[in-house]
Amino acid sequence: MKKIVCFFFIFLTVSNSFGQKDLFTLEQAVNYAWENSISLKDQGLQNEISKIEIEKSKSNFLPTLAFSSSYNFQSGSIIDPTTNNRNTLNIQSGNFALTTSVDLFNWQTIVRLKLSKLEKEKLKYQSEIIKQNLYIQIVQAFYQLQFNKEQEKLIENQIQNTLIHLDRIQEEVRYGNKSESDLLEMKANLSNFNKQKVDASSNCKLAYLTLQNILNKKDSTDYIFDNEQLFDKTESLDQLYQKGLENRPNLFQSKIDEQIAQKNIEQQKSGYLPNLSANYSFSSFYSDSNKNPFSNQINDNKSHYVGISLNVPIFNKLQTQKSIEQSKIELERSQLKTHQLEQEYYNLMSDLYLKTNNSLEQWEASEKNLKDYQLSFEKVDDKFKFGLITIYEYLNSKNNLLQVETNNLIAKYSFYLNSNMLNYYLYNKL
Repeated sequence: MKKIVCFFFIFLTVSNSFGQKDLFTLEQAVNYAWENSISLKDQGLQNEISKIEIEKSKSNFLPTLAFSSSYNFQSGSIIDPTTNNRNTLNIQSGNFALTTSVDLFNWQTIVRLKLSKLEKEKLKYQSEIIKQNLYIQIVQAFYQLQFNKEQEKLIENQIQNTLIHLDRIQEEVRYGNKSESDLLEMKANLSNFNKQKVDASSNCKLAYLTLQNILNKKDSTDYIFDNEQLFDKTESLDQLYQKGLENRPNLFQSKIDEQIAQKNIEQQKSGYLPNLSANYSFSSFYSDSNKNPFSNQINDNKSHYVGISLNVPIFNKLQTQKSIEQSKIELERSQLKTHQLEQEYYNLMSDLYLKTNNSLEQWEASEKNLKDYQLSFEKVDDKFKFGLITIYEYLNSKNNLLQVETNNLIAKYSFYLNSNMLNYYLYNKL
């Protein structure tokens, strides 16, 4: 008996674990998307590449070191390397050299390192831009799903209300208290609601699939609405705009582009500067015409070379000058882009601020309107039960209530959508 009870308990536990769905709020959905986004993972790899680029730029300050050797065979009338006299010989010889060089001054190398660091910082903000775009898609899909779910519930409530009255009217028609046309009208109304429910259910499934695809999530998940108002009406548009400028990744990225353009000018100007480098080499050779041992020949024939090279550019067909002019134009373009992004952000904040204000006022007004319609419909519903009004008056009031309820949902989710968008564009965080 104990084994049967134990088995039954295990079966229930396993069944519940398989049937249980994940519950995701908006914040959880966004965090899940950020953690599993292929684009963000690819951006992470690009960040790793940028780190390697910085290391490569740093390594340009290190000296180079190389070893070279050669084997030679000569036959005929040649100069004997041991006597420097010409003889008819067959000689095998070998040369060995170890060379190193280091830049003592090269401004391009210094600027290239600074550029690599700026590129890495720019990539960091690119990740934030990807996150932002992903957030916008998720917020829109999330609230569309919540709206469709509540719309479906409204229609289901109307269907249940209609079924209650339909049963009552059928009884009254049977006893002759209602006409057949009233029954047919109520059935037609029920059919209309059933069709609306099918449409609403289809919209829910489509919105759910859209959100799942954005999240790249294949399992079954329930998305729940966490009721949190985010809009603060006490701050003006200019205050929000100035605060939001401190959290705009695309603006930071544009300003880094300005710094990169400035560094490019410095890099082009380095074409006017001299380069200074130092060189050292050690070499030796051996020949089989010399009867001394190999080690003795290497030691006897060794030589050292130390040199300093100075390269001063004088004229390179005006290429440096024209490159500098191009870089200055690119700097001006980067500055214009920053100003353009600031203007676009102000326009965006103005639009969201107005929409959020309007949608909040519309929602507050629709809440009051909905309460009035609900009270009114309760009276109409009672009158219809007692036969004090016609079915047409009842259905008209009922359809008006559904429209008011729908308008209330539109205002509600418009406010939450705009409020979330405004909050994210303001703080760039959940």
